[in-house]
This record gives sequence, C-alpha cells and structure tokens, in this order.
Amino acid sequence: MLSAQANALWRVRLFGRLAAESEQFGNVTRFRSRTAAGVLAYLAVNLGRRVGRDELADAIWPDFDTEAARQNLRTVLASLRKQLHADGENADVLIADRTDISLANGSVTTDLEQFRWIVKDAERASSLRERVDLLSHALALVEGPLLSGEFWGWVVPKQLSFEEEHAMAVVAHVKGLIELGKPQEAALSGKNALVVSPNREDLHVAVIEALGACGMVSDALRQFELLETILEEQWGERPSAEAVRALETLPKSQAVFRSEPTDDFAPPPPEWSTESTEGTKNPLPSLMRGVIGRESDLNWLAMELDPRDDCRPRLWSVTGPGGIGKSIYALSLAHRLLSAYYGWIRVVNVELTTDPSVALATVCEAFGLTRGSVEENYARLAEHLTNRPALLVLDGYEQLVDKEPSLALRLAQEIPSLRILATSRRRLGLNVERSLPLSALEVPSRDVRLKDMASVSSVRLFVDRASAQRPDFTLNPSNAEAVAEICRRLDGMPLAIELAAAQISSMSPAQLLGRIGDRVLQLTNRWRDAPERHRNLSAVVEWSYDLLSDRAKRLFRAMGILRGGSTLETLETLFDEPDIYQNMDELVAASLVVSEEGGGGLRFRMLEPIRAFAEQALVESGDRDDVVRRHRRAYSALAEKLRHEFEGPNVKQAIRHIEAEHDNLRALAEHAMKEPECPPEALMMVSHLMQFFTLNGHYREWLDRTTQLLDRPLPSSSRNAVAGAYVTAGSMAVDLNDYETALRHYGKGLELAEETGDQLQIARALNNYSIATMGAGRFDLTETNLKRALEIIETMEDSESPYVPLLKIVIRINLGDNHRRAGN
Repeated sequence: MLSAQANALWRVRLFGRLAAESEQFGNVTRFRSRTAAGVLAYLAVNLGRRVGRDELADAIWPDFDTEAARQNLRTVLASLRKQLHADGENADVLIADRTDISLANGSVTTDLEQFRWIVKDAERASSLRERVDLLSHALALVEGPLLSGEFWGWVVPKQLSFEEEHAMAVVAHVKGLIELGKPQEAALSGKNALVVSPNREDLHVAVIEALGACGMVSDALRQFELLETILEEQWGERPSAEAVRALETLPKSQAVFRSEPTDDFAPPPPEWSTESTEGTKNPLPSLMRGVIGRESDLNWLAMELDPRDDCRPRLWSVTGPGGIGKSIYALSLAHRLLSAYYGWIRVVNVELTTDPSVALATVCEAFGLTRGSVEENYARLAEHLTNRPALLVLDGYEQLVDKEPSLALRLAQEIPSLRILATSRRRLGLNVERSLPLSALEVPSRDVRLKDMASVSSVRLFVDRASAQRPDFTLNPSNAEAVAEICRRLDGMPLAIELAAAQISSMSPAQLLGRIGDRVLQLTNRWRDAPERHRNLSAVVEWSYDLLSDRAKRLFRAMGILRGGSTLETLETLFDEPDIYQNMDELVAASLVVSEEGGGGLRFRMLEPIRAFAEQALVESGDRDDVVRRHRRAYSALAEKLRHEFEGPNVKQAIRHIEAEHDNLRALAEHAMKEPECPPEALMMVSHLMQFFTLNGHYREWLDRTTQLLDRPLPSSSRNAVAGAYVTAGSMAVDLNDYETALRHYGKGLELAEETGDQLQIARALNNYSIATMGAGRFDLTETNLKRALEIIETMEDSESPYVPLLKIVIRINLGDNHRRAGN
C-alpha cells in the first residue's frame, strides 16, 4: 500500500494548512475559491470512499437549497479538475458520475492516510524498536492540527476523531521510548504533541511519566499543575485517577503527593481569567499571516516561556538583521502562548523611540494603566502584574539597547511574574539575557529534486507570497529552477524573498531572476501597510548601518568586497583596520555579519542583500579601488600559501580551505577583468591553484576565466606571472581534451620563454607545447620539439636545479609515448 502511495500523482496535505503536492505538476497551496478547497478537503478526508453528490453539496453549502448547491458543486468540480490537471491521461484523479464523486485511491494519497497506515504497521511490528521507529515516522507527518484554520461545520468531528488517533499514537510512542531507555526523547515527543492538542489529559500524563523517568521531578510536578489548571478552567474537573497515579510514581524523595488540592497547586486566581479587564480578551494585533520555516524554533521557545515554570529564564531577545522576520516570529509566538497566559500578553512597538521613559509609558498604556512619572509607571506596572503571569513583547528594541537605565532589565527585576521578549537587531548585552538569533531560511541545493524543493523553507515562503499575488501560481518543472535560484540569490532572507515574490503579478520567475541581477537593493515593497523601514532592502540595512560606530562602518563597507565571507585572520591581512576584533564583534552584535564554522576556521559573512548594500556604500565612500587592491594582494598570497600545503600532509585541509574561499577567488578574477591592465596577482593566483582546479573539476570554469584574463592587456613587468598563467591555461585545456586551445596557450608560453633566453624555461615550455601537439595528433612536430628540449637539458647536466634530472625523465617518457601513438 505504501509503495502505491509513493507512486501517487498527487499528495494532499491535511495536517496544518491544506495543500496539494505533485512532483509532476508542482504544489497548489492556494485554491481558486474557498469552496474548491473545501471540496478537495472533504474528498481527501474521505479518501477511498465514494461520496454522494448531495452529501458533498450539503457539507459545503449547508444553507443553500438543493439545486443551487448542486450547481455550485458542478462549477467547483470543473475548477478543481483544472487545478489538479485531472483531465486527459490523468482523468482518473477525480472520478465523478451522476451520483458519486471521489479521489482515485491510486492516483491520490494524503498525509492522513499515510499516518494511519504507518500506525497500523507499528501495531503489527515484531519488536519494540521497530514499533517506536514507525511511530516516530508517523508522528513526523503531523505538522499541525488536522485542517488547521478551516471552519467548515463538517471539519470539527473529523478533527476530534483524529485528535483521538493522534493521542493514542503519541502515548504509545512515549511509553515505547521510555521502555527503550530514551526518556528525554519521550518527553520531547509528548510536549510536541501538546502543541497540537494542548488540552488532552492523556498527553499531559504521558509527559509527566516521561519527565519522571528523566528524573526531572520538579518539571513533572509543574506539568501536573498545568493539567490541573486546564481541567479546572475548561471543564471544572479534577485530574483523573490515572493522572494522580502518574504523579505518585515520581521519586518520593522530591515529589509532593496529595489527594485534595492545596494552596501550592491551586488553580490560578479567578481574576486571571474572569475579571472584566484587558486580560479577558485577545489584546494582540491580528496575525495576518503565519511564520514559514521556523516551526521548530517556535515550539521550543514556547516551551521555554511556559508561565508555570519559574526555573526558566525570564528575559529573552530574538535577534537578527532587518528583514529576517523577528516581528512576525514574536507575534506568532505571542498568539501561540495567549491561552497559557490567560490573555495577559502585550506586544509593544518601541522601534521609533530612543527614550526608555517614553517606551515605559507606552507599556503602561498597553496594560490599560494611566501614565505618570517614570517611578510611578514602574510602581503601577509592578502593582498591576503582581502574582499575575504576563508576557511583554518589546518589538524593535535595538535603539534602546545602549540607553540607561535598561528598560527590559528593570522591568524583569521589579516584576517577578513578568516575562519579557525583546526583538532587536542587536543583543541587549545583559547577563540575565537569553538570546535566540534568527538565521536566514534554508535555500535549495543545486541538485535538489522538484518534490524535495517544495519543502525547502525559502521556496515555501516564495510560493506562499507569490500565490497571494497570483492565486494560480504553483511550483512546477518549468519555473522551479528559477524560483530556486532567486532564493539562493537572495540568500534566504525572508523580506527579500517576499519583495521578490510580490513582483510575480507582472512577470514570471525567469523574468524576475533576470531583473534582480545586481539590483537586489531596488526590490521595493508594494504593500501600503508595510513599515517605512521595510520600503525596500536598502532602507532595511541602512536602519542598522546608521547605528554603527565609524570604525565598524569602515569594516562593514570593506567587507562588501568579499564573497562568501572570510576568516578573521584573512581579514586582518586584508584590511589595515585597528581593533578589528572589536569592530567585528559590533557587526556580529548588530546582526549585519554572521559567524559560522567553515574551511579555514570560523568564518564571518554577510547575507547577500546586506553585502550588496555594503558594496554600494564602499563605492560611495571612494575607498573601493584601495579595498580591491588589498583584496587582490591578500588572496593571491593565500593562494600561494595553500599551494605549498598541497605538497605536504595537509592536502585535505587545504582543499576545504580553498573551497570555502572559492567565491573570493572568483571575485578576484572578476575585479581584475575590469582593470585597464590585468594585475599580475590575478595571474599568479591562477598558477598557484592549477592543481586545485584540476582535482576538484573546476578546470572548465577557470580555463574560461584565465583565457579572459590573458585576453586583456598584460603587465610587461611580470613576465613570469604571465608565462605561468599561459602554462596553467594550457594544462587545463589538455585535461579537457581541448588541444587547439592548449596549443594557443602553450604556444604563447613558449614565445615568452624564447624571449627570456632562459634555457630551462625554454625546455619546459617545449615539453608543455609537445603535450598539446601530441594530443592533436601532430606527432612529427612533437618529436622535433621534444628532441630539442632533450638537447637543451643534456647541456645542463652540471646544473644544480632539481628540475633538470626530473624534466629529462619526463621528456624521455613523452618521446616514448609519442612514438607509441604514432605507431612506431
């Protein structure tokens, strides 16, 4: 059955947001109408059953008369058939006759069906480990509640039914992991399930048992306390006997047991959820769209901010560069935690103020308090929130980071029941702060398949935002590579991807890719409700750039010349900048530079839209030419150093280092091509790294680059560099069996050697040239040149050069090879 599912033309995703996925046709995440989505969802949930037309019409249009509902159904089916390409050779995808409608079980599968089959396989498993592995696979499919956010009347019974199936699988999974001696994984499995079904007692009990098995008794007690509160608030009930038994099995040295509620474990005071104040209604801005690609981070931080756990940090920062998605992340987290805090969550935007007292007054107003003096405001907040768990989100905190007193710190110190989450382009720099840096979204690899590309977070975001502009937009074989390259070009920065996707209403992905080019910073926000700082990418980066010190600004601009980042050691040789460590710390703290492990050690790099801004600022500063020269000297020297490592025991390490710097080497060549005369450092770099280009299969790329460099005016004062580049180009051409190109380059190298009169260089050039003539089948010319080279070498028998005896052997070998090829 599972093999049949794997071959299905369409897979309908029912967990989380409804979608239809196809390797052949791409993904459909937005349907032409809400009712079309409803029809597909109903048929998918009932996959394998023929659904009567009247039943389906009544489910989707319960308030319509029969004939109107039937007419609507006919229209929607035609639309749905078109979106699913269910015609021609695929006519069996959507099967309909005069009475019944169904999705073909062989052509369509669903994640719900896959979940159920894997759970059945788990029930039949021959070993505990196999059962747990299968359940892990099944639960991984559940990316959210069944048909999350859909409110058709028929959905609720289906959701309740699946909730029961899901909980049973989770409980079995948790118990199995505990039995296998993996209680930490068991606790995580149970807590992840509570995100989907937060009110199920059996899941809370499973988590309590897992935490107890981990020895985390205090956590288990808090979990039981949370369960008590939920049951009391939702249904006015007490925990079941099974829950109490789970509590009683905890290690008795730490557990507290009771049969009746006590003050320590009493539900929250009634005023937390019943008094007529701001806390009883949703106080948050509407969540107009969801977060894509950060689901696991959201789950983790939601658990860290659990209001019932006093042992966890109370002051958090979510950091990252402008446009990375900090605000929408924080707002999504606030909505997720709203019920846990009984409505006592406020999101306060402080990005436009540099005065902590003004921000404090705004916080007071958010909690419904009258503003007064600074001390009165702190006192009123402390009194208002005493013994009342609350969460305050301070959005856009970066301009308050360096202000004294620290608003976030003082609020956290004076109000023990208050948890604070600040979004900022810079860390708050506080000892009590815990920070979650948001990174760019994952981008697709060069060899990713279409069906796998659809799950890459940056592609998911692009498709979601593009379909908001054009409802019929889907990822398909004709546009997938262009979409993938757009995401790579924008380095996974969410705002950049959103701005690019907004252009889809007027151009195709291929056209958009062609227009982006070097104009990344000109991508403009078309949405009237966007903040001023997000009007385009240049404005986003400028906001952070303006907060830097002058020295950090100089380093930031200079780094615009880099591609793929660099190590700090290379940066020290590249830029004559005092206190480079301190300046780099400032750039990292400002989220303008990210640090990551790579070839050669810790590397520092910018996301591409940020780097484009830095390079533009470098040009405007008038320092670009000087920085380009420094870049060229530094990377030519690095290439020479790494060439020597090819001759030692650290070959693999050298290759990794060069791979990490490959984009900078490409940049060196690109900059050199814009010079009036080809710089000798560029030619030397090519010669130093010929072995690397050959070993790693880059010789076609670098043959083309080297040829372009050699076609420019060449430096007459650097004859050795020019000759070496010609030899390198000829050798790469030989590796590609391109003997005509090899003859041209080796021939130029021979001309230069003849001009010098250096006999050893002439012999080497003759030997190189002969390799090309032999490959081209010109055996007589090859023999003539090799014999001349051998005569030159034999006159140098007394030379102390170690190359003379080695070259003599090579020439004799080539002579023999030429005779063999010529048939002699």
